[in-house]
Amino acid sequence: MARLAIADQLLSRPARLDPMPATRRLAQVIAEVLTGARPAAQLSDVAAPDVIRMLVRSAGRLRAVPGAPVLCPIVCTVHIDEPAPGVAEACALINLGVRYRAIAFRMEAAGDDRWRCTALHIG
Repeated sequence: MARLAIADQLLSRPARLDPMPATRRLAQVIAEVLTGARPAAQLSDVAAPDVIRMLVRSAGRLRAVPGAPVLCPIVCTVHIDEPAPGVAEACALINLGVRYRAIAFRMEAAGDDRWRCTALHIG
């Protein structure tokens, strides 16, 4: 019975709120901020203020070698779970060239058919 209720919730999600495209793009942009290739302020429209503050503090933290040219990180895999309608929890594996790192984040559907990052964890 519980499986049917969950399936009904997932099927009732409008197609325009599919979290996968937004999740992959957000993972890439977060990785670019963490390597110092992009300013955190560019996420102000799609991330909560707490997430932006965390990214500002962590910008450049994942740079391969301090002072070296910034390499563009590559998002290898993204896994998404939708624990409730309008909520997506994701984890992504990021290739930094010399090592891999993981990030996890939560997105919530905004009222304007977009997703907003409300929590972030850097592994």
